[in-house]
Amino acid sequence: RSNEEISTILSKKLPDFDSDLFLKETNNIQGQLFPDTYFIYPLTGIDEIVKLLNNTFKRKTKTALEKGYKNYSSEEIIIMTSVVEEEANGDNDRDIIAGILWNRLEKGMMLQVDVAPETYKTKGLPKSPITNFGIKSLEATVNPKDSLYLFYLHDKNGMIHLAKNYTEHKNNIKKYLK
Repeated sequence: RSNEEISTILSKKLPDFDSDLFLKETNNIQGQLFPDTYFIYPLTGIDEIVKLLNNTFKRKTKTALEKGYKNYSSEEIIIMTSVVEEEANGDNDRDIIAGILWNRLEKGMMLQVDVAPETYKTKGLPKSPITNFGIKSLEATVNPKDSLYLFYLHDKNGMIHLAKNYTEHKNNIKKYLK
């Protein structure tokens, strides 16, 4: 969930919640608020809510981020995890998508993910996380499925189809998306 989505949820649950202030306070920590179930008193201040969500993020991601992945920094892993969170279609394909995206990055390819349009224009990761993510996406990102695949797509039923090269990918597009 993005900071905006979290703000919308909190606005519906807390009568005096200041959405604008929340977004201002969380502007530089997209990707570092842990989406979870929380019990928050109606009069809890924005600073306390932000601290709660951020501290939960730090606590729940500490082990995986310390383990890391190859020579990537924690910041790079957080950004990639935010992409995996948005690109995956549930738990079944997070690890294969993480593996494919790491493969692309290591080959110097553009990521070209729909959830981050700038990845069609420039190589590398987005400049910052695009959303907040759960622990399953982080685990998949630091433990990606090793494969030779470089492309994937989801069909109308949410099934993933993989390709090792662009020709195979174009065939998958014709077969599953037309």
